Amino acid sequence: MIKHFNLKKTAGVILALSVMLFNYSPAMTSLREIPNDIYIKEGQSYSIPEIKAPFSFYPDDIKSVEYSRDQSLADLGLKDPNDSLTIRLFGVVPVKDVTVHRRSDLTVIPGGHSIGVAIFTKGVLVIATGEINTTNGNMPSPAAMAGIKAGDIIVSLNGVEPDNAAHLSKLCSDAKGDVVLGVQRGSDVEYIKVQAELDKSEGIYVMGMWVRDSTTGIGTLSFYDETLGKFASLGHAIADIDTKSKITIKEGKIYFSKVVDIVEGSKGEPGELRGSFLQSNQPAGEIESNSEFGVFGRLYDRLVSQIYPDGLPMAYPEDVYEGPAQLFTTVDEKGVQAFDCEIIKVNRQSSRESKSMVLSITDPELLGLTGGIVQGMSGSPVIQNGKLVGVITHVFVNDPTRGYCIYAYWMNEEMRNAA
Repeated sequence: MIKHFNLKKTAGVILALSVMLFNYSPAMTSLREIPNDIYIKEGQSYSIPEIKAPFSFYPDDIKSVEYSRDQSLADLGLKDPNDSLTIRLFGVVPVKDVTVHRRSDLTVIPGGHSIGVAIFTKGVLVIATGEINTTNGNMPSPAAMAGIKAGDIIVSLNGVEPDNAAHLSKLCSDAKGDVVLGVQRGSDVEYIKVQAELDKSEGIYVMGMWVRDSTTGIGTLSFYDETLGKFASLGHAIADIDTKSKITIKEGKIYFSKVVDIVEGSKGEPGELRGSFLQSNQPAGEIESNSEFGVFGRLYDRLVSQIYPDGLPMAYPEDVYEGPAQLFTTVDEKGVQAFDCEIIKVNRQSSRESKSMVLSITDPELLGLTGGIVQGMSGSPVIQNGKLVGVITHVFVNDPTRGYCIYAYWMNEEMRNAA
């Protein structure tokens, strides 16, 4: 029994040592040196790093094709923009996938222009509920008692879609009592019955809620894709100022605006660019989508850039590095200007996400004017090494000289997917 126990123990030790030695073998070292993602620019090739037996490369969609060190991924016959290769053990057991990303040249015209945004919501947004005054005295909000809450979007009343807040009020009053509201919450629509009551002072039936059907604001245009005739801006969604919920757009326009005042930012107090535009003026374009990655739409005319009149290349996420850059934005009547900044942190992302990098404002002139990043600068493009790399999205409240950026490429992807 003792000999049998020692034999099992010895076998276990040998197995553990074998696994440890294999983990540090040339084969495992070569496996770890193979990246998870390989990027091939148009017209370029990539030599596959050498991999040691018992591992070997196989493409998923080509039968038993084995790759050596001298073969180029550009010659593998991979047709999709993002194909994958598989590394197999003994030619059978998959142990690692390597995604091959094909990168074509993209040229865009950088923005930095101050824009005014005017949006009409799809449906009517509930921003608050409150008591109503009836012939029997004050009573709680009928809408709230039925379950309506701030952030809900009213898309119908008794089957009729309201054009705006005034139309919703008229539909409610004309119904004279019970109404059924179509309420959008996220991607779902619920139908909720509300008992409207006669308001003593106004003489109309009401539900006890405040609603909004439009909003306006100031931001910055990020870039323009001439091949699509489309623009990208802001780098984040437009949200309602009260409910903080993303606005669903029925119709929207953008206007070139003027910066008329600057509220300088400080620690704990974000600053602001105050702009002016008239909706009676000719709009510059129309808004088509409002997503977490920005506001997108169509410009009526080609965007003009005094700094890069012919446009500039768009960087892919893997092109961005920590180091000096420039920020394009508008802070006065001089129009779009370039200011020095530095990318101090880069977050490597393989799919669309926000907070791709952290930016620090270093330009003395901009720091003197604004104190750093302020509201209204969202959407300002960031240029590095002659390429559009990112777009400002948020300021650090406790340090207005710093803020987050999103990779411009993620915005471009979002824009193209929506096109």
